[in-house]
Amino acid sequence: MSVAGIGSTAPVAASEDEPVIVRLKGTYKSPLSFEETRERLEKVVARNPRISESSLNDWAVPEFGGDHEIVEYLARIDSHGSLSQYYGSTVEEKEAEAHDKADDKEDSLEQQDVSIQSVSAGPDWSYIGDNQAHLTDHWGELNNNYERYRIRDSAQERNAFRTSAASTDDTINPYNRHINIEHDWSVSQLNNESLHDADPSTTGSGTTTASIGFPPSADLSWTFNADGDITQGLNNAGATVSWTNDIPNSGTSWFYPGSHVVSDPAHCSGDQDVVALEAEATWGLAYELTHTWNIHSSTC
Repeated sequence: MSVAGIGSTAPVAASEDEPVIVRLKGTYKSPLSFEETRERLEKVVARNPRISESSLNDWAVPEFGGDHEIVEYLARIDSHGSLSQYYGSTVEEKEAEAHDKADDKEDSLEQQDVSIQSVSAGPDWSYIGDNQAHLTDHWGELNNNYERYRIRDSAQERNAFRTSAASTDDTINPYNRHINIEHDWSVSQLNNESLHDADPSTTGSGTTTASIGFPPSADLSWTFNADGDITQGLNNAGATVSWTNDIPNSGTSWFYPGSHVVSDPAHCSGDQDVVALEAEATWGLAYELTHTWNIHSSTC
């Protein structure tokens, strides 16, 4: 497999079973932009005849809060055309750590079998892809990752997203920490969309099972260990789903909520906004890290 850096040619996989890997490196003072990463990905697809251009029909624009700049971009396209992307961002003083994180991520993406994290999905569901965002800061880290699944037929379209968010604490003093997640479907242009399910609901800490799928015999479901109490909220008549996970005052905690919307059948309507997936990690009233994925699709 090959890796493309800035100014290099697009990579071509050595065999049909081998994934294509792209990597772009920037610096805090000369950061990467989404447009730059998208342009490179389009060139890779255009120059690899075994990769379908349909792999570009679903995309996500990353939005980093605070003083973070994008210094790393990785993309992986497997033999089935599924796309995985990684954006690494940082404040200036933590840039070296952000590059080290991307080195580790590149190693994992080069593995031929990249497993979806313990999600049970029935045969009706198509796995679309996943994206990962990582923020490095003085007091800790935030990961805002997601996986996307879809059912399209003549009767309806169903879109489901599972967020995988993590907060890592690097502070000396203890703070009351929280991971806040929001799936904002109010931005959706899917037509007549309605929330089918969102999970987990309010629960205590410990082993938690989330299920957001359809049909009942083929649910999208997963089990995880919740490090603290979870509160779910539904706003705007179900257009927005939010969760708060109270987590320990130190260490790394992961949280895995998800939601699923049903809408009219897909038709040729050009580019559509689908959902905004926001993650926030807070350290009391002292610190916060935020990131949002703005998800889009093209049906033509």
